[in-house]
Amino acid sequence: MMRPQESALFLLFALTLSSCGGNNSGSGGSTTTPPPSNPVPTVTTISPNSSQQGGPAFTLSVVGANFLATSQVQWNGTTMPTTFVSSALITADVPATAVSTAGATVVAVTNPSPGGGTSNTMDFAVPCTIPWPAPTISEGTTYGDALATMLQGP
Repeated sequence: MMRPQESALFLLFALTLSSCGGNNSGSGGSTTTPPPSNPVPTVTTISPNSSQQGGPAFTLSVVGANFLATSQVQWNGTTMPTTFVSSALITADVPATAVSTAGATVVAVTNPSPGGGTSNTMDFAVPCTIPWPAPTISEGTTYGDALATMLQGP
């Protein structure tokens, strides 16, 4: 049989254990809520959507949905320096080297895990530059004759 002081001490000990995470649920402790899942981004449009071959560096605006502060713009699979503006707009710094050669480029946005993923893609065009042949003017030819030759062909 316990004395009253021992009973009070036992009760205090039992209350302390239950308030420190001890419970009778049989789960062995507290449960942790998983972090929310990041959405998959969607790209609606990009601006600009083309550049001349050998053009200068520029800022690409990407408009869409589900952008996060951790979203990244992908340029043919390469991550570009990205700035979060809002959940519907992000921008990327595109270096001149990215448009130094002609061809189609694929632009996408990625969101990190958990969840997340890669958006649909948009095409960015870098058309090839076709140099015009320089007109030649021989002695005795007038500028009018030279212009007519250029327009009509030799």
